[in-house]
Amino acid sequence: MHQWLYADDVADGGADGYAEWQHGLVDSAYRQDSKGLAASNGIETLHRGCANEAEVFFEDVRVPKERLLGGRPGGGFKQAMSVLNDMRIANAARFVAAAELGFDLTVEFVRERKAFGQRILDFQNTQFVLASIKTEISDARAFVDQCLARTLDGTLTPTEASMAKLHASEMEFSVLDRCLQLHGGMGYAHEMPISQLWSRARADRIHTGSSEIQRVNIARGIG
Repeated sequence: MHQWLYADDVADGGADGYAEWQHGLVDSAYRQDSKGLAASNGIETLHRGCANEAEVFFEDVRVPKERLLGGRPGGGFKQAMSVLNDMRIANAARFVAAAELGFDLTVEFVRERKAFGQRILDFQNTQFVLASIKTEISDARAFVDQCLARTLDGTLTPTEASMAKLHASEMEFSVLDRCLQLHGGMGYAHEMPISQLWSRARADRIHTGSSEIQRVNIARGIG
């Protein structure tokens, strides 16, 4: 069975610790030196160094009781769920901030870059794209700020947390994709900040619950 595992640190080609997800439930923690446990070298992913991924192989691995997360089988799931709403709201705020940064970088770029004898900013298409982006970011920020306030006073619901994560991550990627487009060929050069933001934004639609999972959660809250 293939599983994504969380590694808390990677050094010398191996992870120092792992948390295993059994059928989607955090179950147990392992050390790198556990008998029967082996890890591959890191897997290069689209977001290039924002996290550590590796293949982990288990062969007759025994888990001491004291390494069960939450103290019992499935206990780690309860722990994870207790902070999941907060994680989704915190991430939503980061997504909005990344979109704002991408917007600022793009405005700076199109002010300086010229094509066909004029600044890229002077083309009406560029102006329309930037106007839409600015509006979408402001819309997402207002909703995420509202959810942050509800988090602080303890009234945020799981449905609202999923809505914030879904809306902010989809907005972030849509915005940064258009920002990258306005950078032209320079946009997908690895060393360009907009390229790095775009790569991370693509992953943001998946981690801490994919957009599809958020839609399922929201639908359950409807009725």
